[in-house]
Amino acid sequence: MFPLSHIYLLPSVKLNHSNYSIWKAQALPYFYGQGVFSYLDGTIQIPPQEIDAPHPTTCAITKIPNLEYDHWLRQDSLILATINTVITQFLTIFILLLLLLFLLKNDNKKNDDEKQKNKKMKNKLKLG
Repeated sequence: MFPLSHIYLLPSVKLNHSNYSIWKAQALPYFYGQGVFSYLDGTIQIPPQEIDAPHPTTCAITKIPNLEYDHWLRQDSLILATINTVITQFLTIFILLLLLLFLLKNDNKKNDDEKQKNKKMKNKLKLG
């Protein structure tokens, strides 16, 4: 992967509520050409921030920063900055609201899953 380059080749049309087809026709080739579309479609997953590694003298397993995560974060930040330059302010706010709703929904699902686990554990304890 190469860092985003050739910023002057950014799509010239800013995405708004009525020009998705034109914007997409410019944006997709740009991201494919930069070799970063797999970040957008989720093919490249977020690597862990830390990885296990043996300590050089004791051989005990310790956590160290994952260089792949650092690279992923840099690429992701550059992609986000690029996208922010080619969408209108209204769409930026709309996307942020959608992201917030998605995060809230996931948080609620995690809470529901945890409640379900706790309920099952209580039932097992009652039966045992």
